[in-house]
Amino acid sequence: MWFFEIFIVGILVYIFVVFGLAQFVVPNLRRVKTPKEVGEELKQIIEETNRTAASDLEFVKTVLFLLRQRFFVKPGQIFITPWILFRKDVDRIWTMTDTNQCCTVLNLLLRTFLVKSGRFKEEDLEDRRCILGVCIHQYLLVRMKSGASMPLDPWGYLAKRIPPGEHAHGFFLPFFKRPKNHPY
Repeated sequence: MWFFEIFIVGILVYIFVVFGLAQFVVPNLRRVKTPKEVGEELKQIIEETNRTAASDLEFVKTVLFLLRQRFFVKPGQIFITPWILFRKDVDRIWTMTDTNQCCTVLNLLLRTFLVKSGRFKEEDLEDRRCILGVCIHQYLLVRMKSGASMPLDPWGYLAKRIPPGEHAHGFFLPFFKRPKNHPY
């Protein structure tokens, strides 16, 4: 009987720490505004991407592709390297090529691209959270010019090639892979 009580208390402590305390400790998990200024290199990349994209959706896909070329994600790595949660300087993050990034950092970069391009306003972006495996996961809900809302999940795109319009969620997703012939 005591094992069951310890198990229940352990689950309650886990829920409090991951879903309660994390909201106040992790800097980018709560609503974060886009940085007012970005460095020259990042500004040029945003302008070039903005100029070449014909539509907002094409711009979003190009930005996700840029993030995929520059960074990688390893599901579960957050438990080994928790300090990656605390990255907030977009210019410094952008120079850290070929590094593991968490969902909050990738969302900050995506948010910066979207707002600094002039295609979206801060009000068009909403931070959303869900359960992913045993962690809390963040993605963006973007209001398009047509009025429709579209979820964007750069972490899901990098980890599992989840396309724009969908987001990672659920308990078992980190352990399954998309088929090789998936279009994204």
